Amino acid sequence: MKPIHVNIVSTSPMEQSRSRTALMYAAEQLRAVPGIVVSVTDLRELSIDAYPGPERHPRRDAAVADFNAADAVVIGVPVHCWGPASNAVAFLAHALDPEKGKRFRPFLILGGAGGRSALLALDGVVRTILTEIDAVIVGRPVMIAGDDADLEAGTLQDAVAKRLGVAVDALVACLGAGRDQ
Repeated sequence: MKPIHVNIVSTSPMEQSRSRTALMYAAEQLRAVPGIVVSVTDLRELSIDAYPGPERHPRRDAAVADFNAADAVVIGVPVHCWGPASNAVAFLAHALDPEKGKRFRPFLILGGAGGRSALLALDGVVRTILTEIDAVIVGRPVMIAGDDADLEAGTLQDAVAKRLGVAVDALVACLGAGRDQ
């Protein structure tokens, strides 16, 4: 059986962030599922220019190709000023191409914010992904806010880890993968 490829995309410009902590937890959970192969794209390492940017950018283009080849995507987006990080928007402008990527594939969106008032701040990201490639969004975005994450230790509070675990399990179910394979 062909492995299921899940691309984890971190859009956080910070080495330690709520969205990055949540993504690493999700990646760990997904790697434990037989038949799933996880790749990680870290935009912090790519220096994504504002769209459209240079026509050719080898590292960006490789990240876009990995994104479009994936069977599912888990994207972590920090919220700044009640909106997604600008590099997330720039990357998605390059990556969301219905001509090149797989349509109707599942997406899980994780957000990181300083406070709970940003709960709906990622609605625009959800709409963009749905509209551009007819994605299947697995639940609502999982928002990690305030002290939900210990950034220095790289851990999540138990209730948040449980909520994220439920979302990851739903993604696995959408993919038809399982621990008993």
